[in-house]
Amino acid sequence: MRSMITQFRALLEADRKKAMVLGGLLCLLSIVVFKMVARLGPSAGRAEPGVEGIAGAGVTDVASAGQTAVSRTLANVDAASRSFVEVPAPPPLSRDLFALDESHFPRPVQKEKSDGPGTLSSDRGVQPASENADEVRARLVAQVHADAAGLRLGSVVVGQTPAAVFVMPDGKRLVVRPGQPIAGFVVTHVASDGVTIERDSVSVRLDIARPDR
Repeated sequence: MRSMITQFRALLEADRKKAMVLGGLLCLLSIVVFKMVARLGPSAGRAEPGVEGIAGAGVTDVASAGQTAVSRTLANVDAASRSFVEVPAPPPLSRDLFALDESHFPRPVQKEKSDGPGTLSSDRGVQPASENADEVRARLVAQVHADAAGLRLGSVVVGQTPAAVFVMPDGKRLVVRPGQPIAGFVVTHVASDGVTIERDSVSVRLDIARPDR
């Protein structure tokens, strides 16, 4: 044991820096151990006198204050329920609420009555009745046929791409295929002996014109 202490002492004297560091570590270790021992010891505590009394007094004051506020509220409600407000009766009405005031709501202007079908009584005199739909349609069909009569079909071409050849008034020839227009008409069908043209949903059949002799 003495030999070990002697060797340790010789080592410290040979290197003083290590000896200082080792001494500081030993001091720090002793401080830490002392604090740990002090914490493990019994701890003493002492309660402040009168804490429970103060808490009890605070609770009592809050309860009494709440009871007082409730009592005041009930007293105010009771006093308000006993007070009445008198309202005078309204005077009797001098006009009828359901009567229509024509100054604010004028009556609508009535239309003039017709004396019968086809006539109307007005300052402009008697007007004829509107035309019958059948009569209008018949007149339209007649007009379309009359206009189609002015077209001259010279020849037709049948096959995959059919076409109609029309002869114009100036002698020129115009090739028209189905779906194309011609003089206000539309070619709808091309056959080997004629074509079908249409205008205003009226279809007209045109045959190939015979050559002039």
